[in-house]
Amino acid sequence: MTPAAQDLAARELERIAALRMQMLEMHPFWGYLLLQVQVVAAPQLHCIAATDCVRHIWFNPTHTQHLSARQLGFVLAHEVGHQVFATLPRERGRNRHLWNCATDYAINRIVARMDHPGRPGQRLYEVPDGHLPELGEL
Repeated sequence: MTPAAQDLAARELERIAALRMQMLEMHPFWGYLLLQVQVVAAPQLHCIAATDCVRHIWFNPTHTQHLSARQLGFVLAHEVGHQVFATLPRERGRNRHLWNCATDYAINRIVARMDHPGRPGQRLYEVPDGHLPELGEL
């Protein structure tokens, strides 16, 4: 990794560390689960983030740098959701793409409804949308 890429990864890891603490404070169940995983910068990743549904979340700092804190929090909670619901082990021969779309839909509905505990009715996280360089429209 180039020094510039290392700096970017370090900055994004700092943002993620802050979001982990925020999630632990505001949604202890999800925050505790997020603290149990290793979050790893993966500049070669072709998406924003991915998980093995066990102990790792990989993120592409080139993509995450374009997300607001609320959007990055959504992505982290989404990946933890894959772990909570054991989506990979439960695939069981299903069409991988369709299964991932279905589980993404279900997890996104849950994460999108997470309220800010101090402001009932206000959502804590925001679904990433818009245009990301190299990824296109989200």
